[in-house]
Amino acid sequence: MLKRIALSISLMAFAGVLVYGATGAFFSDSETSTGNTFSAGDIDLQIDNESYVTSTTTGLLIASPSNSWAMANLTNQLFFSFTDVKPGDVGEDTISVHAGSNDAYACMAADITATPENTLVDPETDAGDVGPASGNNGELQNFINFTFWNDDGDNVYETGESQITALTGPASSIFNGAWSPVGTTSVIAAGSTKYVAKAWCFGALALAPVAQDGLGKTGANGPLVRGTGVSCNGAGSNNIAQTDGIVVDVSFQAVQARNNGQFTCASLPIFNGSSTQATLWTENGVEVGGDATVIGTSTESGNNALQLTTTDDVNSRVRYSYDVADIDASAFTGFSFDSKQVKAFDMVNGNASFRLIVDLDGNLATLGDVKDVTYEPYYNILAHNVLNDASITPNLWQNWAATLANGKFWAGGVTTILGPSEGAGGAYATNFTIQQLVDSYPNAKITGISIGMGTYNKDQVILVDNLILNGNVLGFE
Repeated sequence: MLKRIALSISLMAFAGVLVYGATGAFFSDSETSTGNTFSAGDIDLQIDNESYVTSTTTGLLIASPSNSWAMANLTNQLFFSFTDVKPGDVGEDTISVHAGSNDAYACMAADITATPENTLVDPETDAGDVGPASGNNGELQNFINFTFWNDDGDNVYETGESQITALTGPASSIFNGAWSPVGTTSVIAAGSTKYVAKAWCFGALALAPVAQDGLGKTGANGPLVRGTGVSCNGAGSNNIAQTDGIVVDVSFQAVQARNNGQFTCASLPIFNGSSTQATLWTENGVEVGGDATVIGTSTESGNNALQLTTTDDVNSRVRYSYDVADIDASAFTGFSFDSKQVKAFDMVNGNASFRLIVDLDGNLATLGDVKDVTYEPYYNILAHNVLNDASITPNLWQNWAATLANGKFWAGGVTTILGPSEGAGGAYATNFTIQQLVDSYPNAKITGISIGMGTYNKDQVILVDNLILNGNVLGFE
């Protein structure tokens, strides 16, 4: 979970001395003002949550203590972490937002970071699901519907309470990183609390508001007594979503209100979640003798890094792959990753390579035009890529990056305006940028990525961390 807090701190002190006088026995006076100070206030955003969910045994609404917590800074708390959900299941949360000792705008956003297929079972394939079973090919996000509303703290949708329309609909369309205000007005008064509630339904969600009791958080008649105020109809053809999952990041941001009247939540940059999990990566079958392992170690970010190893054989290779939602190659903004050469037979060139899996014509039905478009650090020394370090340095974390127009790639069987790519070991002159690829194949789509080591990288150990694609962190946590 992510949280952003706007905080300004300033401290100024000054002393003024007014003196009128001269030497000798003349009249005089002095006045001194000491200890003049400015002291900054605070914008200290804190969150608590109260959660309810359909019981997997009774089918009735029950409290979900694992998704509830007292007021705190967000660290590893989860608003939902439910398994074995079924059509007709419903859940409800009320989130309390506390802004500290100053008026503050409060905004929230959510972003889907993964839609794992997990596996394919017969009812899925019978319903038309073609997978593949690994990667982000799931459909559950199209069947889980949400509504958010500005609540009075009792966890019940009551008459007179307003929906947040931008956060009402299927997860696939509303969790897009756009920011919405918390509360009927986006400003939280100093020392006060705003409540925003959300309900979800596996199926068709409909509002059935309960009569307003006016008691708010102080009332005793919560959702276990009066219901959520939301109904859920799970009927219909949902089999295509069996075994599927979704992963969502939720973020809140508070910004000072005083002297900032022009601010709107919509003015914040789109929130990109970063909780993609290491289990969504797969070791590719092309590897021979190599190994990819996520390990806890000294890293550049988070707690884990990817360790790639090969054996003492020029044919040893390893690849760690991730299926991404199709991206138009023209919309590629860049990638970067950090690597550390721990061991290498060839210390000058030994490193991890990064691959974009590209469908050149953008049509998955066309055979033979899906290419591994490969970036290798030793083809991207400073003279050929101003984004990168000049050379590979053993036992040192180094960053490697490319953008649409900067960074050299190669791919066998690809011809750009520079001519045919030389492929592995090719000359710099015929290695291309992604922009040059797009110029020649304007409909090209990126369908996946991988990080690994190819042949002739024998007896090698490389750590990889902090992999970012198009602004999204695809880490190994």
